[in-house]
Amino acid sequence: MILNYKLFTESKLNPFSLEKLFELPNIDDRITYCEQHLKLLGAGSSRKVYRYDNFAIKVAKNEKGVIQNQNEINLYDEKYSDILAKIYPESTKEIVLMEMCKPAKDVDFYNLLSVNVYSLGIFLRNYYNSIHGKSTIKLNASEEKLSNDKTVNELCRFISDTGVAPNDFTKKNTYGVNRGKLLIIDYGLHENNIKQLL
Repeated sequence: MILNYKLFTESKLNPFSLEKLFELPNIDDRITYCEQHLKLLGAGSSRKVYRYDNFAIKVAKNEKGVIQNQNEINLYDEKYSDILAKIYPESTKEIVLMEMCKPAKDVDFYNLLSVNVYSLGIFLRNYYNSIHGKSTIKLNASEEKLSNDKTVNELCRFISDTGVAPNDFTKKNTYGVNRGKLLIIDYGLHENNIKQLL
């Protein structure tokens, strides 16, 4: 693998090297190496996320993490850059390199969409159900206004184009903030690939 070293430079203060990380042969070695050199941002049942400079590094902990990483790589497309955190082309199914975002807070949803994440989730679930011929619910006035929001329309286009169910899009920790936008930072597990794990 050839890494773009203009993006990823080794610091004199931190001897961490992306090239070395990508060369490590197994999950335990990758996680140990990251634990020794990087700040842990979060961990789930299948991946650990570390901060390196202005990047988030998602390291798969198991087969479920590999599937999630591969799914995020497959779904990422520049045409969704207004709603998805950028994934760098050096990413692999074991390691995803993503643009760093601040965790989204309640105030970010109000400032950028004028609703909370719960209302956004209701709107997106309603949209998903409507395009799949399922029953929908009546939206309140603030939820109805979301149909005029550019970000929400992009989320709907992503759901429509990819078939991703919006279940995780109803959770605050699915979003981050960067570039003055709400961005989805976790979209690796959805109904379409859960069957692979069963």
